[in-house]
Amino acid sequence: MLWGWLCTDADAGGPDGSWQGAQSVPRVVEAAPNGRSAVTYPLPELASLRDEGGALATAGLTLRNASSLLLGIDGSMLDIEATITFTAATSGGSALSCGVKVLADPTDPDGEGTIVVVNAAGSSAAGSSVGGRRSLNVEVLSRPSSAAATPLASSLTSSPASFPARRAAAMASADVDDGAADLSGDLTVALRVLVDASIVESFVDGGAAAHTALPVRSGPAARGVYAVSSLVDASTGGACTFSSLTVWPMKPFSYDTSLCAATGCLYP
Repeated sequence: MLWGWLCTDADAGGPDGSWQGAQSVPRVVEAAPNGRSAVTYPLPELASLRDEGGALATAGLTLRNASSLLLGIDGSMLDIEATITFTAATSGGSALSCGVKVLADPTDPDGEGTIVVVNAAGSSAAGSSVGGRRSLNVEVLSRPSSAAATPLASSLTSSPASFPARRAAAMASADVDDGAADLSGDLTVALRVLVDASIVESFVDGGAAAHTALPVRSGPAARGVYAVSSLVDASTGGACTFSSLTVWPMKPFSYDTSLCAATGCLYP
């Protein structure tokens, strides 16, 4: 298991700059099934904090070209899981991005928020070819109030030989081993996003790629959640189909110290 202390820029702590840094969610780090790289994903026990009764679940949602849909749930502490299929209308389509926007202004689809998308770049929506394998990026962008979306520079976990560990454009790479160089078909990926007020952590395909960002919200109203899609060249067409999308509100973690009073809890 791994925890991390996440640091912001010196002047970026909270809306009023009164705090600095935050603790990441606990993760598992282990060898990938292919034995050639590592994967990192949230500790499975975090699922016990999900508010199952307050969850929103949908299936079969399709967004075309550059579009967004406000979901019927909001919050600043969320666990989001989505299974997304990328479809390009033409084999020469531009980069298609599919994902979610969180900590967003629910009254303005183009307003404030943190956008987490999987980007399938290259000759089709299925991604570019890297040694006969499909290549994906996970990209996180911050859109402050009344400003254009700009990439967040953050620490990344990336698969080997695709992108450096730090990248100003805030991208991490994940390779999907499809066993063939034919990229003409649709591609399906799994995206998980954990939101904890000042932290947005995202994971693709079970932790093949992971990204952590510390966006700064303008205020407590920025709690909206959108499904989003974008296309660099809308004339080529493209669609994001969310075969499943579930958003859970997360309950605060609590620890009853009386359970370990006899042993001194964390302090022997």
